[in-house]
Amino acid sequence: MQDPESTPNPPATGEDKPGRIGLAPKVKVIVFAALLLGCGAGAVFLWRAHQESRSHLATASCANHIIQLSGRIRAFLEQRKPYPATADALEALEGMVEEEDARWLRSSGAACPESFWRDRSLGYVYLADGLPWKSYPDESGPLVLVCPAASHQGESQHAHAIRNGEFVCLGSNLKVISLLEAELARAGKGVTGYSSRAIDVMRRELAARREFESRR
Repeated sequence: MQDPESTPNPPATGEDKPGRIGLAPKVKVIVFAALLLGCGAGAVFLWRAHQESRSHLATASCANHIIQLSGRIRAFLEQRKPYPATADALEALEGMVEEEDARWLRSSGAACPESFWRDRSLGYVYLADGLPWKSYPDESGPLVLVCPAASHQGESQHAHAIRNGEFVCLGSNLKVISLLEAELARAGKGVTGYSSRAIDVMRRELAARREFESRR
């Protein structure tokens, strides 16, 4: 008869092995957490890539649109007429372009893209309010249009303007701030006779751009 004390113990199963209780659920939690983190990081990457692509698209489209507008303004200036007396860019441009272009002005193909995406507006800020026709030396004419402060503040800070019919690539928000400061100084010295409305608009745009810069 075999001694009961010498009988070998049966092999331990997964259920009664010490240290293994609850291991599988813990692994599942860790894997699930890792997957969540990976999905979150991927979502952030995709969102940033989308925003960057959208920002660059807006910049390229804006340059194309404002170049087209500059051609219409140059054609208007050949008539030696004063700039339309208004603070509204759409109203001013409707007074400068041919009748068949009026519908185009209300489309996305003429607008600062980010403004059109926001509220379907033309977007551009008009500053030549009522200025008389005058022959200006290169790069010394008045600002006619400039991108609004709320546009081009993302991945691609690249605003544009029209100075007396000529397209100007301004670049970063800081460069537009410097430009508006210089134009206000010129107005204060009487170099450029901007209207009081245009000066108010410049000051508002300058304040808005400084606010954007303070958040960076």
